[in-house]
Amino acid sequence: MATQQAVNGGSQFCRDCGGPIQPQGGLSWCTNTTTNGIQQDPKDVCQNLTKRDRQFCEHCGNPVVGPVQCGSCHQPPTNP
Repeated sequence: MATQQAVNGGSQFCRDCGGPIQPQGGLSWCTNTTTNGIQQDPKDVCQNLTKRDRQFCEHCGNPVVGPVQCGSCHQPPTNP
């Protein structure tokens, strides 16, 4: 797993790497690594970022910085 903890329920993309979220064991995880996945920022460890620190939109996966509404999908960030 790229994340050490499950990500927010309802998230479709990882806030740290921009890769898709995968359900596993009833929770959602960022499973992307530098050699596996279609993340925009390849890394082996993706942090569970808060909405203040996010680099990618959890709804569409496009780049966004912080707790602003996403300019691509027009969705506000989820909590926390």
